[in-house]
Amino acid sequence: KHTLNMQQAPSTEQYRRIFVPEPGWELVDSDYSSAELFIAAFLSGDKKLIEAINLGYDLHSFSAYQIFGEDWVNAGGSREPVGKPPTEETATMRKKSKALSFSLLYGTGVVSFSENSGITTSEGKKLMETYYATFPELSAFFKGSGEFALKHNYIREPHFKRVRFFNPPTNGKEASHVKNAAMNYQPQSINGSIMKYALCLMKKYIDDNSLQDRVRLLLTVHDQQVSEARKDFSVEWAKIQTELMEKAAKFVIPSGALKVDTDILQHWTKG
Repeated sequence: KHTLNMQQAPSTEQYRRIFVPEPGWELVDSDYSSAELFIAAFLSGDKKLIEAINLGYDLHSFSAYQIFGEDWVNAGGSREPVGKPPTEETATMRKKSKALSFSLLYGTGVVSFSENSGITTSEGKKLMETYYATFPELSAFFKGSGEFALKHNYIREPHFKRVRFFNPPTNGKEASHVKNAAMNYQPQSINGSIMKYALCLMKKYIDDNSLQDRVRLLLTVHDQQVSEARKDFSVEWAKIQTELMEKAAKFVIPSGALKVDTDILQHWTKG
């Protein structure tokens, strides 16, 4: 007997659309918008990213504008980017910017980033250097996290007080592993804890209001929460789920800047 690990389910629309709600029910799908990058911005105190967050900009589009400059503007992009990129060219720039952010968040190197972006290694290296120079506090935060773990053999995140310990490295390969793992531990750990806290809030709300016959918590994948609600209650539950998830996020970002996007669906989609 095998149990499907939904955390590793393919994210393609062709696959996910086979997961549908029970007749008379609908899926309520919520996810945090750029959660780990938001968290890293506030942990590092990066002035440019925090200002963009406070102004309500799309972070990956804002990063693309900062990195590509007038090329972004000439391709139809806004200097105050809110929402989706307006052209195919700006969408490609945003995709590269997003990949750059994730290369920091997940500790991938220039070769992996370049291959995933379909560009040469030299172009990838140049873009990475530009990104690091554009967001110096963010870059210093990740570098400092790795160096701290190498020196002290642990890393701690400041909000939920979770700690990861490392064995002292005995060679360069082990040292590289410790450094990469420590660099992304804090935003990933905090993001996971926010989701767990949100689930606790939702479970308590369901129990306190006797909603077990109208709502089911189905699964969580990274920063995506999928519930199932009766059709006559799905709109109301979508609002409640959004509010509770944003309440959980305020434990880390009290301003409420980390928002939740929620959709009512007839089948599961990519978060």
